[in-house]
Amino acid sequence: MEQELYNLIDSSLAGYKVYPSVLPLNANYPCARYILLNDNIEQTKDSSLRGLARFQLDIYSRDTIGGISAYGVLNTLQDAIKIALNGYTGTIIREIRIRDVNKDYEEEIEAHISRIEFDVYHK
Repeated sequence: MEQELYNLIDSSLAGYKVYPSVLPLNANYPCARYILLNDNIEQTKDSSLRGLARFQLDIYSRDTIGGISAYGVLNTLQDAIKIALNGYTGTIIREIRIRDVNKDYEEEIEAHISRIEFDVYHK
């Protein structure tokens, strides 16, 4: 499931890097990281397994690119990710539903951040 999710996020970020869990100290911006918050597995009546995983995706932007401000770049990437994720169905992923989106500014790394929390229903 995580590989399918990684591929979906990676293809939506227009060539920018996506990392699982932790950004490297030398990360180039813009970039993103996804974090598995929890994964609940249940057994159905027919003995098959299915799960509901909750993820957080953080998109970071701090540089002007092609005359577009860092905040503008963040908005563009956030919109692309929201379009790609919401309602997605795939091979292992049955459906993705976005729960919450918010923005912040992290002074320590001087970056705008978009946080997208979403549920992944999976096999």
